[in-house]
Amino acid sequence: DIYLVRVLADDACGDLNSILQGLQWFQEEMKRTKQPMEKTVINLSLGLNRPDAAEAVALGLPPGSEVRTLQAKIQELMEQGATVVAAAGNDSFDKAVADPAEIPAQDKGVIAVAASTINNERSCYSNEGLLAAPGGNGVGLDNKSANKKVGPNGKPICLVPGQISSTPGLPPKETDRWTCEGDETLCVVSLVWRNGKPQFAYWVGTSFATPMVSGLAALAIESQQPQQNIEEVIQTGVTPVDPSESIGLGIINVDRSFPN
Repeated sequence: DIYLVRVLADDACGDLNSILQGLQWFQEEMKRTKQPMEKTVINLSLGLNRPDAAEAVALGLPPGSEVRTLQAKIQELMEQGATVVAAAGNDSFDKAVADPAEIPAQDKGVIAVAASTINNERSCYSNEGLLAAPGGNGVGLDNKSANKKVGPNGKPICLVPGQISSTPGLPPKETDRWTCEGDETLCVVSLVWRNGKPQFAYWVGTSFATPMVSGLAALAIESQQPQQNIEEVIQTGVTPVDPSESIGLGIINVDRSFPN
């Protein structure tokens, strides 16, 4: 069974209360229907950054603040047997070195998913992860790419959907929001909610890589693997990559995870 619990708005943003309510509803639904949490995978294609000291002060929070309510709920679900998989985040598009995973991906016991490219490298926007799954490139594969943007240094600018890429000094236009249409080789095919109904669309991001790992975890459960071995099945099946790519152990590989 698949439960789709919407906790974000049309602009892909949301609030902590909605996420907690969604997790609480699911927990109660599993209890009501007497389904075992041990055979459950919770996919969280979302995340938020832990504020640094300066941000915490600006928000009126103690330095090094943690989102303890979310951590406590996810820990409770994992203690009941659930496998939790979360997106590492897309904050590294302007960084020479990938950022750490967002919350809750960076929390203990959660499988943090980075995004990889068609060339088995870290997608330019992706944060660090425990492992990776295909998430789209973010930049063109060659100079003929319709969506390739080049900066003043002549190097490609990393772009992710929804990110505003306007001319410096000028206000952004709606057309400055980059999407994959027109250069689908850079993207993954995903199911999205558009114009009041589900549709397939080309998109990029760790949020779209994460369900691939959740699906692999579900296959591990279906193959009668003990809950404590699910993560091991995924990890031992990855295709290793250069550690400098900052995508952890490697890229998931279904055939390697289930060779028979």
